Amino acid sequence: MIVLPRLACTALVLLPQLALAALYQDVTTELGLGVNSTAFLGPGCAMADADGDGDLEVYVVDGMGDPNRLFRNDGPQNFVEAAANFNLNDNGYGKATTFVDFDNDGDQDFLLTRFGPTEGDRLFRNDGTGNFVDITVGSGFDLVKNYHTGAAWTDYDNDGLVDCFIGTYSGNKQNALMKNLGNGQFVDVAGPLGLRDPLGLCFQPGWIDYDLDGDMDLYLANDVFGESNKLFRNNGDGTFTDVSVVSGTNADLSTMGLAIGDVDNDGDPDLYMSNIYEGNLMLRNRGDGTFQDYTLASGTGVYKTCWGSDFLDYNNDGRLDLYVACMIPYTNMGDGPVPNKLYRNQGNFIFTDVSNGSGADNAGYSYGSCQGDYDGDGDLDIYVTNWYQGDGAPPSAMLENLHVPRGGQASDAIRITLVGTISNRDALGAKVELSYAFGKQYRWKQCGTSYVSCSEPTIHFGMRTAAQADYIKVYWPSGLVETVYGVPSGSRLTLVEGQIASDVEQEPRHGQLHVVGMNPNPMRAETRIVLSGPTSGAERLAVFDAAGRRLRDLGAPREGVLRWDGRDASGAAVPAGAYFVRVDSPFASSSSSRRVIVVR
Repeated sequence: MIVLPRLACTALVLLPQLALAALYQDVTTELGLGVNSTAFLGPGCAMADADGDGDLEVYVVDGMGDPNRLFRNDGPQNFVEAAANFNLNDNGYGKATTFVDFDNDGDQDFLLTRFGPTEGDRLFRNDGTGNFVDITVGSGFDLVKNYHTGAAWTDYDNDGLVDCFIGTYSGNKQNALMKNLGNGQFVDVAGPLGLRDPLGLCFQPGWIDYDLDGDMDLYLANDVFGESNKLFRNNGDGTFTDVSVVSGTNADLSTMGLAIGDVDNDGDPDLYMSNIYEGNLMLRNRGDGTFQDYTLASGTGVYKTCWGSDFLDYNNDGRLDLYVACMIPYTNMGDGPVPNKLYRNQGNFIFTDVSNGSGADNAGYSYGSCQGDYDGDGDLDIYVTNWYQGDGAPPSAMLENLHVPRGGQASDAIRITLVGTISNRDALGAKVELSYAFGKQYRWKQCGTSYVSCSEPTIHFGMRTAAQADYIKVYWPSGLVETVYGVPSGSRLTLVEGQIASDVEQEPRHGQLHVVGMNPNPMRAETRIVLSGPTSGAERLAVFDAAGRRLRDLGAPREGVLRWDGRDASGAAVPAGAYFVRVDSPFASSSSSRRVIVVR
């Protein structure tokens, strides 16, 4: 049923499963995090700092009629169930859970998708005190009711506001792209943009900059009973093009879970998706707009019914490993649960199954999964949701990473919090590049992962035995690129767009003035150009078209902001397309030019 050709690999060596010392420990009972969820088609889960105190809470969907759970993190190995205190104890037919700062006010808001034509999703605004206010009515989300599954957020149109794509499994099979209008208002634009995928049965969407052009493209993981999987390329002007076939991503699977990450550290994101007994699928990004099937070569097929999938560096060696939530063999429902899988990335796109005895091989009927550093020790823990099948069935579980012993702190990882200022506050869509003694690593800021779940927002880099990162470069969604140098292993950084922490050095700038970014971008009538550096009047700004022709001199700025009204030197409105605002100086660096998209 897979339409992609399998990778020919005549010299393939299948690596045996290794029986290793425990890598994870099930601490569910100790922490009181067990949930006997009865949610049909599986419950979602999330790790996020819901109360703003710097550590991760755990949110778990329960089932129809049973209130969902939010476990507040109150310190080392101490959680308290407090969903009602947060006003997040919804008892509807919940599916996906995503925490995101949709209003750019510095705290995490919350979206719960729900499965059913009368249920309706629920949108909550964090009022900054840890209280979540239901603002669904009048937000636009109250107008989109359907059999909703996974949700994923990004700023697809780069206007500084995060938008949300929601998958739909049945009903009238209409996916939704909720465009953020600001002030808690959203409108569904999936129809006009050709993203309904009306015959698809979408379990999980994901945003991926597969072509590395700086805007986020959209991948839809669909079940086999509808259309094949879809990849929509973001054209950069607010529109999308279906490139599923030409890219080689139109897999015809029972695709439930989805993982996106740079498996081979070559600078572009790869794809992994879960399936039934025919095998999961690993797609390697060739870097030319196409993907190649590396399932057999990587050894990650599983060949059981699987749901959630996560890329994570569980051993801090600088390579993304793979966790897969397994359920039951599709061909024999009576065979019982199948242990979950943990694959170690050995490099060169080869993975070793280290599940057996790892402690990550939870044997529940697993669905959703998320990962994050719940205990703050610098390694990545896993929460996995299990479908409760009656007495004796394993509840949803917290798996604590044993890479760092309790009470210790990792010296072989760097963890980064990104704060957008021109870009959206969560910096969703940002790309982070780290260079160290063993090469380079790349991460993208995501929200909405695995299957109906949401992992922690912190960017995590394993450092192996390297003493430091030579540099860390952040490609912000606004177009600003910033670099910090000489970051020691074991560091925890907060990087604010347009600023550099005092203990690290900023990348040298060759021009006195540079363009930080533009907002909104894309623009219709006007955009605000944000500048950094001295504004002495010696340097001028100009607008150029994509062919390099000068359209208008904007003059010498007298302060850190200029505005362009989308008109050329004659006063005529320029046509829709890509333009560049540039510091017009022979000493200008590459950071002195930024692209802006005009839409009409």
